[in-house]
Amino acid sequence: MRNIRITILMIIIFTCTYSTHASTMDASGMILTAPAGARAGGMGDAFTAGEDYIYAPYFNPAGLSTLKQTGFAMSYRSLFEGNMFATAGTGLVLNRNSFGMNIGWFDAGTFEMVSDDGTVSDHSVRIENDILLMLSYSRTLNNEISLGVNIKYFQSTLAEQASANTFAGDAGLLWRFPDERFNFALVVQNFGGKIKYNSQESSLPLNIKTGISYVLVEGWDLWLERIPPAVESITLLMDIVKYLIEPYPDNFSEDMELNLGVEVKFSSPLFIRGGYKFKPVSNNITLGAGFKFSIGAVSLMADYGFAWGGILGNSNIVSLSAMF
Repeated sequence: MRNIRITILMIIIFTCTYSTHASTMDASGMILTAPAGARAGGMGDAFTAGEDYIYAPYFNPAGLSTLKQTGFAMSYRSLFEGNMFATAGTGLVLNRNSFGMNIGWFDAGTFEMVSDDGTVSDHSVRIENDILLMLSYSRTLNNEISLGVNIKYFQSTLAEQASANTFAGDAGLLWRFPDERFNFALVVQNFGGKIKYNSQESSLPLNIKTGISYVLVEGWDLWLERIPPAVESITLLMDIVKYLIEPYPDNFSEDMELNLGVEVKFSSPLFIRGGYKFKPVSNNITLGAGFKFSIGAVSLMADYGFAWGGILGNSNIVSLSAMF
């Protein structure tokens, strides 16, 4: 156990040293950095160190090991100017091994073609259409440490003319401390090849993420005389994202993000969430809620998230999941 901890600390030191400067190279494949699910969406997408979430591989493949049950989920996120991101995923738990499969679809909407003389064509062109396939594996080494990997296939079409595809990978670690209240996470996302549209070649948005989560309140009834709803737990989360290759246009060039989130679980089937995202393009305040109920041996969860998007408009996220 001591050797494992020393190894992890060396990785952390190396990572922080290596990530001091981000490449200014243009990146493509922004779907590779897109977060999934309304639960995380309501918490500022701060979920690198989060637990028990089918969409955990989008944030940290090692988080897949914290699934308490096998299940599947579907999610839809509306973005600015008619953009959307839809996902479907499943997670399978087998003792210390966990497996996941996810598919994501990004649609940037359409635009009308205009000729040089100002004539508007009756044919609309789809701006961008991306598909992401992701296979995930995580293994729990002991009661504290889990490791995980993603293998991702990305396919993209721009303006119905230029297309490209490539593979990418993620690797993550989740360290759950013995008191079961504090988690630490470290992830490297989108290492692999480049993506080439016709003759234009771009690098993928390589980044390094660290995250922590802490259960601030557990089993504490905040209300006098046990008046419901009682609070079972309050979980605080924070992510720091360091881009080695930036995913944003030059005029929005930044190489770091900070995401903060909180989730309050009540003794009733209710969850409420909030978060804040410090982003290069615009900062976001997020809110969310979830409702969990059971039908026989199946646990069903409905979640909603909302993000104020500033200059990019607001975003709505809905998710449905079933665990059995």
